[in-house]
Amino acid sequence: MKKSWRIVIVVGLAVVLAVVLLKNLGEEKRMLAVIREARPGWLLVALVFQFFYYWLYSWMWQLALAQYGLNWRIKEILLLTFGSLFINLTAPTAGLAGAGVFIRHARSKKERALPAMAAYYLGILMEFLGIALCLVITFLILLRKQDLTWYELTAGGVFLLITLGLFLLVVSSAKWRQIVARLMRKRLIPGEVKFARPLKRLWQLFLLGIVMQLTNLASLFFVFLALGQTVLPLTIFVGFFLTVLFLIVAPTPQGIGVVETLIPVILSGFGVGIETGLWAILLFRLLNLWLPFLAGFFSLNYLTVLK
Repeated sequence: MKKSWRIVIVVGLAVVLAVVLLKNLGEEKRMLAVIREARPGWLLVALVFQFFYYWLYSWMWQLALAQYGLNWRIKEILLLTFGSLFINLTAPTAGLAGAGVFIRHARSKKERALPAMAAYYLGILMEFLGIALCLVITFLILLRKQDLTWYELTAGGVFLLITLGLFLLVVSSAKWRQIVARLMRKRLIPGEVKFARPLKRLWQLFLLGIVMQLTNLASLFFVFLALGQTVLPLTIFVGFFLTVLFLIVAPTPQGIGVVETLIPVILSGFGVGIETGLWAILLFRLLNLWLPFLAGFFSLNYLTVLK
C-alpha cells in the first residue's frame, strides 16, 4: 500500500474517532471536571513507562532474532518497532503486517529475510501467549462478577484462533524455505535451510512478554492517577487486558473507535465513571498508540534515508 493511501486511511480513522468523542462529549461539564482534577506529573510518569514498554518490546525481538542467528542492535530494533506500529495502524491484521518492516530491513543489511520474518512472528506469539494467560484471569474475574458478556467471549475466541494460527506458523517455520523452493522448482543452496535452528530459552521470551504487558498496565495506572482518580488495581487489570484484547481482534486497525467506545462502558461496571474511563483510555491511547505512531513515521523515513 502506498504512503498516500496509508495517510488517507489514518485520517479516516481519526475522523471516526472524532465522531466517537463528539458523541461522548455531551456532558461537557462532567468531562471538564475530570480534567480540572488532573495531575500532569503522573502523566509524565506514564510516558516514561511507555518508553520502557517499547524498549522491552525491542529487547524481546532482539532475543527472538538471535534465535535465528540475527544479531541486531537494540537501537535499530527500537526504530523498527515504531515503524512496524506505523504499518500495523493502516492494516487490521492483529499486528502481523509489521513483519514487512523487519523483512525489508534484513534485505537492506544483505541478510536473509525469512529468518527475520520468522523471528517477528515468534516475538508476537510469545507476547500473545502472555496476554492469553492474563486474559484467562480477566475472564475468571468477570465470570465471578457475573459480568462476562457474549462479545467478550467472542473476542476471546477470535484471539485464541489468531494465537493458534501464529503457533502453527512458528512451528512450521523450519519448512518454509523448502516449500517455497519446491514451488519455485529451485534447488536449495547448502546451508540456507539452517536458519530455523532449535529454539532455546523460549521461557525467557514468554516471561518478557508478561513483563511488557505489566509495564504497559502500570502506565494505565499512572494515567488514572494523572486524572486524580484512585482506581482499584483489579479494575485496571481487567480494563487493560480487555483493551489489549479488542485492539487485537477489532476490525479497525489497533481497535480505533472500538476500544474508545467499549472500554469506558466496561469500566463503568467496576464503579469507574464514564467520563473518567473515557479520558483515561484517550490519554492512554495517546501515549501508547498515537505518539509511537508519529515516532514510527519518522523512524521509517530515517531507516529509508540510511538505506
